[in-house]
Amino acid sequence: MDEFFAASAAGKVLDASAVAAWASGHVGMQTWFGIAWELQLSFYLPAFARSEAMLLHPATEPLIETLARAPYVVLADLGPAEAAAVDACQQTAGVFDPLASWVVHACRQRGWPAVSADPGRLRRIDPDLPIDVL
Repeated sequence: MDEFFAASAAGKVLDASAVAAWASGHVGMQTWFGIAWELQLSFYLPAFARSEAMLLHPATEPLIETLARAPYVVLADLGPAEAAAVDACQQTAGVFDPLASWVVHACRQRGWPAVSADPGRLRRIDPDLPIDVL
């Protein structure tokens, strides 16, 4: 999994709404999931996004786990350095939303767009963030 992520120059950062959209069968997210391998896209999946989607939609947990285990999905934990960057992102925006801040930080760090069915949540942190809206 890490080898694919390292080799991939392109990708998308998923938020909780994108994960929930995939698990509910949203055609846009299903399409991204289906073509990611062929396009050599990586999906960066913050652990918070996975957890939030499973908490809000517990019946979809097996489907969310399928997404998380895909070979081009990188399930990311928040380390101390990233936590500090996420905290700084929240403070700059004046908004307390650790997940949205993590997604924004990850997008900025990688130069990748977010994928979201709830772009307003991300736009509160960064109005100019590139987002593929579902």
